[in-house]
Amino acid sequence: MYPDNNVIQFLHSREIDPTSPATKQLKRTINCSAAAGTEHTVLLTQKGQVFACGDNSSDQLGLEDIMHVNNRYAPGEISFLRNKAMVESVAAGDYHSIFLMQNGRVFVCGNNNFGQLGLGNASNKQYPTPVEITYLTDEVLSVAAGGSHTIFLMQNKQVFACGDNDYGQLGLGDYSNVEHATLAEITYLPGNVRSVAAGGSHTIFLMQNKQVFACGNNSSGQLGLGNDSNNFYKIPQRIISLPGKVRSVVAGSGHTIFLMDNGTVFVCGDNSSGQLGSGYISNGQYLPTKISFELRVQSVAAGAHHSFFITEDGSAFSCGNNDNGQLGLGNDYKDNNITSPTKIHSLPSEVESIAAGGSHSIFRMKSGQFFACGNNTSGQLGLGPWERVYTPKEINPLFL
Repeated sequence: MYPDNNVIQFLHSREIDPTSPATKQLKRTINCSAAAGTEHTVLLTQKGQVFACGDNSSDQLGLEDIMHVNNRYAPGEISFLRNKAMVESVAAGDYHSIFLMQNGRVFVCGNNNFGQLGLGNASNKQYPTPVEITYLTDEVLSVAAGGSHTIFLMQNKQVFACGDNDYGQLGLGDYSNVEHATLAEITYLPGNVRSVAAGGSHTIFLMQNKQVFACGNNSSGQLGLGNDSNNFYKIPQRIISLPGKVRSVVAGSGHTIFLMDNGTVFVCGDNSSGQLGSGYISNGQYLPTKISFELRVQSVAAGAHHSFFITEDGSAFSCGNNDNGQLGLGNDYKDNNITSPTKIHSLPSEVESIAAGGSHSIFRMKSGQFFACGNNTSGQLGLGPWERVYTPKEINPLFL
């Protein structure tokens, strides 16, 4: 069901303790960042404006395009959101986009063939203008968008899911799609959830006690549960082999990266392009394995078949598939699989965060600039009509 070139992404969430009495009074702030789908990009600026570029064949850009232009090579502002509320964070699935507002409301657009937009229907109907999920009874704290599924973490500690469930990635105890076009509560998690990462067809839950649970496709070991005869898990299972408390988790198409509290990194899942950074190619790693860095790692990102690591000095390292230059390592490394994390020397300043898509990457610098590299056949880099970009280039701030 899920082809290899699909991706997620990428979770942009705040790690908030929902058990804290102060949570309700927390002032929600803009998470200036990017989200990357298979071939589209969504940018959230410091002013709370949202821009999008790239593939728009499923109306995932939310640009209210009456001309139905499939590819957008320069970022366009999603003007529809201006009068709704300030946007707090953005998330991108393969062909759908999610916008979380500062007031806890959620707007969605793009492909809804599995009900991944949570609008109560699963059909081929596309939504070119962001549509609000109106039946939510509580504020949403964060959203994770997988390949064709979406997970919502609520203010009241509940976790809801919708969309594709062929592999049990919704964690609802079944494998069906039809009844999950409306958000359904995940009731199998033993405690409060801190954050969620959604991969191509798997989902990872980081709990408040720093334990981790996983469900969905495990055919390459991406759930970190070990190599057994069960490739799919419809109920979240605890990953017991992680040696300590986990700070954050990200999920790619078929691999998972765990950042520990002490700044070390563990990886599992598909390694066919070297995306685990273990120094070699393999079909799958079924238990989380440590990879080494000289400095502590402070954040991680996962694309379809590539990975990023930001160390405490603001340097960015990459590994995995580089067919389109998505690792940002320049012409010397183009068209190669990179099996060990390699430093990106061309970025001009410290990196704040990274969004990794199908075969492209977006870097948000601490200076507020956005840089992009990789595949640009649909305009997903926002740089104009380049085919591929091997060294990160700045997205013209005049477009933002």
